[in-house]
Amino acid sequence: MMDIPLLPQLTLYEIDIVLMKSIQKNISISIQLNQKDLFGRQKESIAGHFKGYLAENKILIDFD
Repeated sequence: MMDIPLLPQLTLYEIDIVLMKSIQKNISISIQLNQKDLFGRQKESIAGHFKGYLAENKILIDFD
């Protein structure tokens, strides 16, 4: 597994803009979660279409 660079964290406003554009234009997004594996390495990003909010701080992604 290769080292995955840690991307800068977006503000809540920036996240809302990305999610809104994803829905409006029906485009796939890539999300890097703030999670590490058992060896302390950054986990791979997840990609898919944003489908909406499930609850506070949780979103629904339809994986590509």
